[in-house]
Amino acid sequence: MWRTKDLHKKFRFCGDLDCPDWALAAISLLTKLTSIKMRQLAQEVAKTLLEMSEASEAAGKICQDAKLSLEDSKIVIAAVEFFLSSAVKYNVSAEVFSNELQQLGFPKEHAASLSKVYQSTPQFAQVFLQGGFRISRLTELKWRPEMNLRSPSEQEATDFRIAVSMKLEKDGHLRSHVFSMSLEKMLILKHEISEILHIMDSLPKVPSV
Repeated sequence: MWRTKDLHKKFRFCGDLDCPDWALAAISLLTKLTSIKMRQLAQEVAKTLLEMSEASEAAGKICQDAKLSLEDSKIVIAAVEFFLSSAVKYNVSAEVFSNELQQLGFPKEHAASLSKVYQSTPQFAQVFLQGGFRISRLTELKWRPEMNLRSPSEQEATDFRIAVSMKLEKDGHLRSHVFSMSLEKMLILKHEISEILHIMDSLPKVPSV
C-alpha cells in the first residue's frame, strides 16, 4: 500500500518535485513482480536506455510472466524507465534513490533492485548527456491560420485556429503529426516555450563529455 503521508512530499530524484501521478499509479503494478524479476526488468530497461532503443522483447516477456496485460506491461516498462532516467537526470545517490522509492510505497527489496541497477550502470550519465534525453528530433514544422464558418453561406468566422503539421525523426524513421489549436492556446504555448528557453539559457553550461 502507498504511504499516504508521503505522496505529496518532494523527491530529490524528481528534481525536488512531486512524483507524477501516473508513476505513482504504476507502483501497484510493479509490486506484482518479484524483486528478482524487478531487477531483471530494470536491467533490460537500462539496456534500452543506454542504446536509445525501444523496449526489448525480453522486457515484455518478464511482464508477461508476471501475468500483466499488454497495456499494464507498457505502463510498467515506462515507469521503470522514468524512475531510472530521473535518478540519473538529478544525479541522486543510490541510497537516496532507494529510500525515496520506499517512501513512495515500493517494498524494500524492489527498491533495492532498482537502485542496484542504477548504481551498477555508471555509463548512464555519459549517454544521457550526449543524447540530451532526446526521444525524437524535430525536422520540419509548418503552420497556417484556419477559420471555421457558421455555415457555407455565412462569411463570419466562429473559430480562429492554427493548423500545425510537423515531422519527427526517431531511429532513422520519420513520423508526421497534424493537429490544430486555438489562437489562445498557441499564444500560451509560445509564452511557455519562451519561458523555458529563458530558464535553459540561465542554467550553468554542462561540460562536453
